[in-house]
Amino acid sequence: MPAELISRAALERIIQRAAELQAAERDIGDGLTKDEVLALGQDVGIPPRYLQQALLEEQTRSVVEEGRGALPWLAGPTRLSAARVAPGDRAAILKALGAWMEDEELLQVKRRHADRTSWEPKVGAFASIQRALGTKGKSYALARAAEVAGQVTQLEPGFCHVQLVANVQNLRRARLIGAGTLAAAAGAAAALGAVVPIALISPILFAGGAVLGIAAILVARRHRAQNERIQVGLEQVLDRLERGEIRPEHALPGPRVTAGYDTLVRDVSKEIWDRARAGIEKSLAKLVEKGKLPAANREAALKRLSFTTATADLKSCDIVIEAVTEDLALKNALFKELDGLTGPATIFASNTSSLTIAAMAAATQRGDRFVGLHFFNPVPLMPLVEVVRTVTTSEETFRRAFAFAKSLGKEAVAAKDNSGFIVNLLLVPYLLDAIRAVERGVASVPDVDKAMQLGCGYPMGPLTLLDLVGLDTTYRIAEIMFTEYREQRYAPPPLLKHMVIAGLNGRKSGKGFYDYSVDPPTLVDLGI
Repeated sequence: MPAELISRAALERIIQRAAELQAAERDIGDGLTKDEVLALGQDVGIPPRYLQQALLEEQTRSVVEEGRGALPWLAGPTRLSAARVAPGDRAAILKALGAWMEDEELLQVKRRHADRTSWEPKVGAFASIQRALGTKGKSYALARAAEVAGQVTQLEPGFCHVQLVANVQNLRRARLIGAGTLAAAAGAAAALGAVVPIALISPILFAGGAVLGIAAILVARRHRAQNERIQVGLEQVLDRLERGEIRPEHALPGPRVTAGYDTLVRDVSKEIWDRARAGIEKSLAKLVEKGKLPAANREAALKRLSFTTATADLKSCDIVIEAVTEDLALKNALFKELDGLTGPATIFASNTSSLTIAAMAAATQRGDRFVGLHFFNPVPLMPLVEVVRTVTTSEETFRRAFAFAKSLGKEAVAAKDNSGFIVNLLLVPYLLDAIRAVERGVASVPDVDKAMQLGCGYPMGPLTLLDLVGLDTTYRIAEIMFTEYREQRYAPPPLLKHMVIAGLNGRKSGKGFYDYSVDPPTLVDLGI
């Protein structure tokens, strides 16, 4: 029977107590010199580098005084900070910290100074989607702050003092505005209760005012939970820096670029894949320029990438991932052709977002070697892959496909073979309901977007998201899902159909619900 494990917390208490007991054998008087502390540490078995780091932390420790008075108690501080002594040289730590903030915390450089750098939340639809979905299992707490500043000071060779400060004035201001509105309503209710002589109404107004007043305080005091998440985020960055998990090279592209797979891209014309290759080369060049990818890795990746217009060239591939238009007949024609070309061990996968995998697998003689691999756009940024197993997919094929998705640095989830899988099954009805709300005059386009942003905390409204996804794409997906389920919530609204017919497909066409030919985009007059 295995011995009972001692928890980490208990182990820390045991070691601390043992060190205290051994240290108590010495008479330390009013204190010890640095050399005496190092000697004592040697006696109790603490490596000098850890004691040196702890000593530096103690010497640079500062106490952050909390504001006094009613306003700080009510709305919280305007800044949060955390500091730590980390092993390493200043230049390396600054580089590592910058790469981490950009790629893992969804921040971008705001200002660079000689002694510090400040970051602000990344802007744009893709960053907003990542924050909303919490990709990679992250909450992106630091991106909720208006600004995060980092200062790295070299204390002595091998050790730096790192301080992170988050400016949370934006959250504080939002809470105070909300609380102020409620407080004003409370005051109005109380004043009205004082002047209305009706016996029954006056107490109700006073009670309503009291409730609104309490609500105002609660809204303002929400800073405890919000600030705690940001404070924990600061501490977690420093923890990773201290443990060496944040390094200058941490942001190198993962297996998406450097997994070592020889990749052959087949498209209908050389012009198309010339543009595709140019885009890939441009992206890799930016990574090299930013120091996130060694030039040798870029060259190696490009050597493993080749293009063709001939379907027959795919005959030796281990896995074929189809990503053509959402047209079942077109997809099946391609898979039938491939079925007669590729070997028996080749796995077929479709990147469809709405068609069922069974409908495509049935067109081939390898239903047991057919899966769905649904990547999300933009693929380099979105970590999710839905791995779809249909009724004929073998366990071995599903296992290999799941492992392949993970080898690309993606977060894989298992999904059943139903139209829309997981994400679109839930997302599409929400988007279509937003269009119906506009059709029925429930609210205007900007107000629907604003209501869902501010009421549900979404990074963008549903109609803005529709413009980003593409109205034509959404229309086609909705048609497929309605045919599959025969449920009204998946039926394309007439307004969506009319906009697609008119060529108002969103950002890709320049106009959708908004006109993107101007900056900032303006509302399109749809005549409703």
